[in-house]
Amino acid sequence: MSHFNIIILDPVNVIRQKVSQILEKDHIKVFEAEQSMEFFNILKKDEHTIDMIITEIELRGEDGFEIIKKIKDIENHIPIMILTANSKKDLIIKAIQKGANDIIIKPFEGAILREKIMKILNKKEMKINDRVNLNLPTLIQKELVKAKKGKYEVSVLMANFFKPVDNFTNELEQEYHRLSPSIYDSLKPLFWETDYFVQYGSQTFIGIFPFCNKENTLVIEKKMEEKFKELKNINKAMDNFFLEKVFITYPTDENNSSDTLIKATELLKKSIDSKKKSIRKENEEDSK
Repeated sequence: MSHFNIIILDPVNVIRQKVSQILEKDHIKVFEAEQSMEFFNILKKDEHTIDMIITEIELRGEDGFEIIKKIKDIENHIPIMILTANSKKDLIIKAIQKGANDIIIKPFEGAILREKIMKILNKKEMKINDRVNLNLPTLIQKELVKAKKGKYEVSVLMANFFKPVDNFTNELEQEYHRLSPSIYDSLKPLFWETDYFVQYGSQTFIGIFPFCNKENTLVIEKKMEEKFKELKNINKAMDNFFLEKVFITYPTDENNSSDTLIKATELLKKSIDSKKKSIRKENEEDSK
């Protein structure tokens, strides 16, 4: 029997009740809050027993991102899921930058919501390598400290598989959700046991590679490209998907790790946008 506690912050009563009903069979206790004052009162009272937070970004007269920041300042270890009706790409990227563990777009299917919630909750009881994404900045900082003392380089990878479309829909999110486990399971064996490679959201992966300089990142990138190509040949459902990767190497590129994930996200976004433009151009030329 599950023993988890969740808070959901959403101004719409129907949404809060739907989430509660979905999780009822798993015996998960759901605390409901309509606005931030009510939410933080619950969090303050039960902060040591809360396992997860679900929140909308578009709240009535309140800044959802500012609320996430306050949550992180109070209890940084509690995972956060964004459940929102806003499917704009920039908002999704910003949510990840602010520390969201996953995002689901409304309207949503109950089975997918439940599966994503259980995946996050169960990571709290699994080995550190599977739950490292709950506090990646701290882990990166620790690896950099060790690298500095040992006088070696360490590289951080952010990879994203995507379909080159303009609108992020619930149907596309379901595709990402279906494909992500098999892609992760195929890529993970490419790396050494001393490396970290974890899933970060529905279509993104984070890697941390000690003793890895810029030259080594090219080797990693090539291996990932070959494996992804192999997966596409096996699974025709992946024909229209692409894998984009960016690396940040310390101390070659940066000296400060405090905003590594933000910088990596920004670099990845530029790289994906460039890839999409290139794909559109190729398609236009082929259609002539």
